[in-house]
Amino acid sequence: MLELSKVRVLLLQKSRIKSQLIDIILQEYEVRVNNLSVRERIYFVEDVCSFKFC
Repeated sequence: MLELSKVRVLLLQKSRIKSQLIDIILQEYEVRVNNLSVRERIYFVEDVCSFKFC
């Protein structure tokens, strides 16, 4: 499993949204996200980011 910090770095590289937003999202969805695979986790957090913050 990829650590959440690494997921955050990948998301920052991909979507360039603010790290604070990513931290909030990862905290809010940590339990659900931890049950996903790495690829699913990245897609899930990206979907949440685009839905909530765009």
